[in-house]
Amino acid sequence: MDDKPRAYIAGTGTITALGGDTNTSYHAVRAGICQYKSVDYFTRQRERISMALVPDGALPPLQGELDFRGKIPFRYRRILRMCHVAATQAMATYTGKTPVPLFFSAPANNAGLNEPLPTRIIHYLHQQTGLLIDPTVSRLMGTGRSGVLNALDLAFRYLYDTGAEFVLIGGSDSYQNSDLIAALNEEKRLLAPGIMNGFAPGEGAGFVLLTRNPAFALRSATHLPSLLAPGVADEPGHLFSNEPYRGKGLDLAFKKALAAYSGHIKIKDIHSSMNGEHFWAKEYGVAMIRNADMFESETAIHHSADCHGDLGAATGGVLINHVTQALLAGHSTNPSLIYCSSDHQYRAAVCFEPLPLTAFQASSPIPHAAPMQTGGLFS
Repeated sequence: MDDKPRAYIAGTGTITALGGDTNTSYHAVRAGICQYKSVDYFTRQRERISMALVPDGALPPLQGELDFRGKIPFRYRRILRMCHVAATQAMATYTGKTPVPLFFSAPANNAGLNEPLPTRIIHYLHQQTGLLIDPTVSRLMGTGRSGVLNALDLAFRYLYDTGAEFVLIGGSDSYQNSDLIAALNEEKRLLAPGIMNGFAPGEGAGFVLLTRNPAFALRSATHLPSLLAPGVADEPGHLFSNEPYRGKGLDLAFKKALAAYSGHIKIKDIHSSMNGEHFWAKEYGVAMIRNADMFESETAIHHSADCHGDLGAATGGVLINHVTQALLAGHSTNPSLIYCSSDHQYRAAVCFEPLPLTAFQASSPIPHAAPMQTGGLFS
């Protein structure tokens, strides 16, 4: 095995409109189940838009003073409740006594919205869950869809610069804010009858417990899931820029991520944040053409927003968890590239590489967290 820096996956936690744990959400995507539903948000033409929402009954109540009316806006109340579910699952395998830092991806602050990102949201999450999270070392980023991969970049530096063994990364998002829906409606970006270039807003959370020590990693019968150092870059011609859109940012993110990859086997699967809007296809084409020698000629591209909607700041965590679950379920041992593009300039990519257990000395497997029992809430 090479000596490239790696982060091993020690725990995952997911909640989307498809299910209340990583296993359920992954298998629903694998089966092609779509949870888009018409909701009581309307276009200017009085057409209902399509969204993919988590059932309210699947979420725990807010604790103590966090539930006081007016303290936390509705959108962030949902975000905290979804975080509670996913972060608890991801930390279920952690048996240490030392609190771990959380590098958290929250929604991007958008101009014109009347509810900016609460700066104390990590403290709220710690208060809500009671998990062994250290808010004093934790970090918050509001970069949108790329946020969890931006958090992963910070996590690599934290693990290898400090010698720490564990770090928790994750993200959560919801589009349930009337000003946000109105702004997206004005730009004709929301999926509804008569709109051919729109996306379905989703909501959810995805958390990943990372470790430098393969002895603590989740494992299938034959492999360990590992992540290489991610590549992050900026796109000058993003959605809100007057600069030409040439796809340079995603190309550079691909190049940086692929430079960290061993390259023993060409990449066979790509997992993308594409949500159905035409805008995102150009940069993907540019990045693939300019890095074609690293990919199989018939690379499969997966965009699970087709099933659970656009997850915003939760996207990267959920994609990592789904790829991990494919390995744990014995469905794939392919190396993969995961990438996320934000509405603003942020672009990020990472290579996921399953490693054969034969590359390591025998060690006791870490038990998997039990799936959350969701009953019929997601049917």
